[in-house]
Amino acid sequence: MEAGLLRIAKEALNNALQHANATRIDLGLSLSAEQVQLMIHDDGCGFDPQNIDTSRHGLVGITERARLLTADLSIEIQLNEGTRVTATLVATRGNDA
Repeated sequence: MEAGLLRIAKEALNNALQHANATRIDLGLSLSAEQVQLMIHDDGCGFDPQNIDTSRHGLVGITERARLLTADLSIEIQLNEGTRVTATLVATRGNDA
């Protein structure tokens, strides 16, 4: 589980730094008895999800990693205001992807 969340965080941070022209990136991890939640929020330019360069694999990797973790993935985009990536998974054994 830890490695999967780390990979999601690294890719989201990389996207914010390389593509979003972000000046601020917030990263949070919350743990409770019921769930683990990872959140990365940037103040960059956002993007149009219908117009993604298919030669780039960042979002595909994030989505696939969340699927392997059986995590709920939310990607909220506001053009010219930023992107928020949230991965939430139930804290149980077996989430080892």
